[in-house]
Amino acid sequence: MWLTLAMMCGVFLYGAYPSIYLPCLLWGSFILSVSAYLIYGTRRRSSFISDILYLFLGFVLGASLSYVFTFKKRQLPPGEVVDVTLHIRSFGTLRPSGMRYYCHVLDCSDPILKGHNLAFYSGEDDLLPGSLIKLKVKLKGISSFFDQEEGKADLHGYGHWLLSKGMSGSAYALSDVVYLGSDDSSLKVKALLSNLSLRRSFSSLPLDAFSKESLLSMILGRGGMQSAHESDVSMSYRNCGASHILAVSGFHLGVVALLIYLLTYPLRLFCVRLPNLIILAAVWWFSWICGLSPSTIRAALMLSIYYISFLLPYPGDTLNILAVSAMILLFINPYMVYDYGFALSYVSVLSILVFMPLLRSFVSLENPLIDYLWSLFLVGVSVQPLVLPLCLYFFGSHALLGVIMNLPLAILSTLMIPLGVLRMLISFCSIRIPLLDQALCYLAEVNTSLLKYFTSSSLPQIEGRFPFLLVVILWLMFLGIATYCHIRLIEKQSSWLVPSRPQLS
Repeated sequence: MWLTLAMMCGVFLYGAYPSIYLPCLLWGSFILSVSAYLIYGTRRRSSFISDILYLFLGFVLGASLSYVFTFKKRQLPPGEVVDVTLHIRSFGTLRPSGMRYYCHVLDCSDPILKGHNLAFYSGEDDLLPGSLIKLKVKLKGISSFFDQEEGKADLHGYGHWLLSKGMSGSAYALSDVVYLGSDDSSLKVKALLSNLSLRRSFSSLPLDAFSKESLLSMILGRGGMQSAHESDVSMSYRNCGASHILAVSGFHLGVVALLIYLLTYPLRLFCVRLPNLIILAAVWWFSWICGLSPSTIRAALMLSIYYISFLLPYPGDTLNILAVSAMILLFINPYMVYDYGFALSYVSVLSILVFMPLLRSFVSLENPLIDYLWSLFLVGVSVQPLVLPLCLYFFGSHALLGVIMNLPLAILSTLMIPLGVLRMLISFCSIRIPLLDQALCYLAEVNTSLLKYFTSSSLPQIEGRFPFLLVVILWLMFLGIATYCHIRLIEKQSSWLVPSRPQLS
């Protein structure tokens, strides 16, 4: 856990001050050598020095990964006009500079650009994943953005955002697009096209555009072609403090895992490992049909490590499972620490793991239905201490009553997601069940009515953008309070187990 946090600090500091990496690495190597000599060379083992050395190793490892990750990307020219052949690997997203696509450079008049990934901006709004196009573009390499953001340990920088997506720069169209064909050999492209095909299978549902977009975003994520109502749906959920319901992540995969768990429960009477493997296969299948979005992959990786730990002789600690999944992603792309989704995902799960047991210890309910509803409410409460400061840092506002509004929306989502999954499974067999479609339409209309009621009401909002230093101070304060409460709870429980000493008359 602490090694992962130290790696994140190393990545974060190098992202803010890349020019001082080499001097720090030289001094760090010197300090590392001296510390190792003091601990192991003189046989004077100190747990404190060992812990500091352990954290320092993680810090240097994070900074070194960042340096290696950006080394080739920094070689790109800061700005030039080139002829390129691009492979589109995402759906278009409407931005002020035009439609934005993620693409891979197959060929270029400047050979140094070949093989890099770029954020491509164009007026074309009908490009599909897998499209091969040729045109003239104006390139801006990542180094031009880093020069502007030097010394800013800020998650809002455009250059840091590009690196968090694995991009080496941005390209702006200067000529008409020449369509060369399509290539769907990439796994990402195949997943996106599968997502698009499943979205079209829901077109027969008799729903208005807003309700249908809300239903599709909840079940299949926001990875499809952008519609006119997508921004309205996103804004409605954001005003309710429930944007996480639209981004397919741990909540959605947890519902799918629960559905498969119930369906495979009879198998647990004969074999425990087989149902867990089936759940893992279902989780990754659901991630595939959702387009292998970053939030889905993060959640699938966490769940995979969690279920794999049950196959081992000694199940792992949940905090360590969370840390291992983050470390794997940081080895793939260390700059994910600058991604909004990465930060919110892991901070949310950490907040739930820390505060949920404390809240559950106060009230225990025997009725399963009431206990489930109470658990949903407690999840919304336990996520707030660490996520609220981060949301104010990112977005500058947060719904004050988001916990209360989250409860009915989460209940509806828990019903709609498994029904949507069952509809997709049945559609593969060319079977249509009208009752299932009617249930989905009814729940989607109720969900839309709730959204419109919440957004039309004058609900209080917390306004104001927090500085990052204040976010860290609030995190330390909340975690300190939680640690103290955990210690007190353990002491109280241990006192119950110790029998009282009989008094002598």
